[in-house]
Amino acid sequence: MREVASTLVLPTARGSDLRSPAGVLSTSLFVFTFAGQAVRNLLDWQGFVAVAALLAAVALVVFWRHRRAALHAGAPVSLLSFLLLCALSLLWSDYEWATILGVGIQWVTAGAAILMARFDRWDTIQHALSHALRIILGSSLLFEVFVTVVLDAPLLPVYLDVESPPGAYYWSENLLLELGPIQGVVGNRNLLAFLALLSLVLTVVGSVERRRIDRRELCWIAVALLTMALTRSATVILALAAVAIVGLLVATIRRLPARRRGAAYLTALTLLSIGVTACWASAHSLLSVLGRTDASGRTAIWRTVADLAGQEPLIGWGWISYWAPWVPPFDGLIVIDGVEYLQAHNALLDIWLQLGVVGVAVAVVVAATVSVRTWRIASDGLPGVPRTAVPLLLLTALLFQSLTESRLLIEGNWMLFVVLCCVASTAARGRAHSEARHDALATKRPLTL
Repeated sequence: MREVASTLVLPTARGSDLRSPAGVLSTSLFVFTFAGQAVRNLLDWQGFVAVAALLAAVALVVFWRHRRAALHAGAPVSLLSFLLLCALSLLWSDYEWATILGVGIQWVTAGAAILMARFDRWDTIQHALSHALRIILGSSLLFEVFVTVVLDAPLLPVYLDVESPPGAYYWSENLLLELGPIQGVVGNRNLLAFLALLSLVLTVVGSVERRRIDRRELCWIAVALLTMALTRSATVILALAAVAIVGLLVATIRRLPARRRGAAYLTALTLLSIGVTACWASAHSLLSVLGRTDASGRTAIWRTVADLAGQEPLIGWGWISYWAPWVPPFDGLIVIDGVEYLQAHNALLDIWLQLGVVGVAVAVVVAATVSVRTWRIASDGLPGVPRTAVPLLLLTALLFQSLTESRLLIEGNWMLFVVLCCVASTAARGRAHSEARHDALATKRPLTL
């Protein structure tokens, strides 16, 4: 069964490579969703909407051409339930038009991700993601060099024309010569660092599997590490540690026979509990070491959001995804040092605010389901095939970041999360089918004359 399990992570309907139309579309979607702020900063909101409409039209054409197969796409029931709940929240939303817009964006992004998972091999998706991340990281470093050498001044987005704006408003603060923190083309140092982490995972795992590292891969590893260093993102440093721990645990479990895995799981859970308790008890000291005494203001944000969510605890205020600044109660809800914040900086807290306890329950089921499935894919893979651990490592990074950011619910993070849900769901169905077939063959009696 291990050989079967190791191939389940590569679902395929119509295989494609990175140079095929499907591969190009996947790369473009990842670049656009992860670096959407770059498009907005360069082309204004009208240009951003135009590019989004173009990509949506292309995805719609792909769907229409393969609509019969697409209707049987492997989206898990738990994920579809969450999407349906977002749409149903229109019935009680306090801001109907904003909910319609938020649900539309949520569904379109999820639909594109489901199509990607349905029509591309996992290898192609992984390569498209890696290529997109390298495009963003490379262009981000070149962008910061351009701002420093050519402009020699902070740069605002094209649509913003204000005097003496807060630092967070700048596309680039021209801090490269000061060794950061840089923001890159995405205009956000935490997001840029997170993309560097994802790129590092993909490149390192690929090198480990081939048991060699060429100059090109070494260069991209250096770019990812340099980017993470220049962003000075404490949350991504902790996320890197979490990914490394999970990767080490998977490598250990895969080397153990089935009879010894139970004890290994118990030991791992015990150590995890001790580690979490220690981190929680020394959170203030840990943040001080990383230069974040108040989690960058997040504790104040969490208190405000929790108070607001407590007013509608069961079903929430209605889905809106990224907060619309013109919609009460989000208009001016959280302003710190002149900067208006438009997310709860915690995905689960944002879901509680918008969909209540019901939404939190559904979201936990979605996360738990994909976590278990990606873990099984990783732990049951053949020895010497590290790529089966990639979905789990990417998911670990996404879920860990969701503790301090709500980006799991929007743009590229949401698209990648949906892709992982679909890939894991397809693998689970394939496993069930393989096991049923194996049992049927094992119990089949031979013909006798």
